[in-house]
This record gives sequence, structure tokens and C-alpha cells, in this order.
Amino acid sequence: MSRFLASYARYVATFSFLWISSFAGAVLGTEQHPETNVGILKQLAAEAASEVAAASHFRASDSVGCHFFRGADPWIMETTLLVELRSLGCAPFLADSLLDQGQPYRLEISYYSMLVRYEDSFREGIFGTKKTCRHLAVSVAYRSTNSRTGEMLASGYVTKEAKDTVAVDELPSLEDPGVKSSHGEIPGDTFLDKVAEPFVILGAAGVVVYLFFHVRS
Repeated sequence: MSRFLASYARYVATFSFLWISSFAGAVLGTEQHPETNVGILKQLAAEAASEVAAASHFRASDSVGCHFFRGADPWIMETTLLVELRSLGCAPFLADSLLDQGQPYRLEISYYSMLVRYEDSFREGIFGTKKTCRHLAVSVAYRSTNSRTGEMLASGYVTKEAKDTVAVDELPSLEDPGVKSSHGEIPGDTFLDKVAEPFVILGAAGVVVYLFFHVRS
């Protein structure tokens, strides 16, 4: 019996050493931080704007009056779409600009949204870092028309999405306090965090203490 306990004690010690080593390696490692929510939303907005601009049937040198849905943080979509139109050789103007009056073509963004959602948290192993699946999406509804003839050139709805896994502790640093759309509801503790994990830790500590006082070398 004493041999079994001694072997078990060595196993526990080895496991503890390996776990501490892996934890230290993760902390001291050179793993890059994930992209911020605003950074990803800008990328998705650029992809959506590129598709909208290409599908609107405007040609180089066309003057386009742009009308934007006034949602949260409109500057992200406005900036990216104006850049895309200019890359096609168009001359875009914002709807509230005096230069917009009388433009032969019109691009209306009737709706857009930017979403950040975190799914339920989980751990990679009992003592692993608490992580969550991060889901980001940008959706745009658009319509392009010939202002002089009233002809509709194109219309549609575009959605671009991105998903990855990030540490829950990093979420505050991934959100921008000044950009409302970059925030999501941070997931709460799971059952393992609230109930099971403390019992597992206490049980493991109790086994180590028992072996320390009862196993003879």
C-alpha cells in the first residue's frame, strides 16, 4: 500500500510540475495579442463596402451623392465606402454636403449594423485560461439609383462575419470605450468556475497534504 501511495505521490508531483511549467510558458511566451474589435469591424466594413461599391454599377468619373443610415458609429462605414468609391474613380459626396445637390447618381445605405457577441466561456482543461468565442458581424442594406431618370441600378443586403477565440481576461482591452459598437456582453462564470473548480482544487490539495504526512520515503 505504501508503495502505491509513494508512486501516486510522485505522479501528483510530476503532474503539478508539468502544469506549472506549461502555465509559466503561456504567461512568458511571445504569443501575439488578438486584433481589437474596432480593427476587425473596420476590416469587415471594408469588405462590405467593396462589395457594395462594385455591385452599384457606378462608373469612373460618376458623381455620387451618398446617403447614410444614422446608426451607431456611422463614421466606420462612411469612411470605408467613400474610400471604395474613390478607388473606382467615382466622385462621392456626403448627403449633408452642399456639393451633393444635383448629383446624377445616388447611393443610399438604408440600414447597417455592427455586432460584437461573446459566447459562453469555457476552459481548456480544469486550470486552463478561461476563453470565449468572439463573433463579429457587419451588415449593410444598399440601393443605387440614377437621380435624373429614377432608374434603380442595384440593391441588396451584404453581411460579413468573423469568428475567433480569445481569453475572457483580454476582452476589456479589445473593446474601445469611445466606440459603442465594439462592446459586447462579457460572459459570466460557468458552473465549473462557480462550484466544481473550487472543490477540485480543495480535493487535490487535500490529497497532497494527506500523502505528505502519511507516505514514507
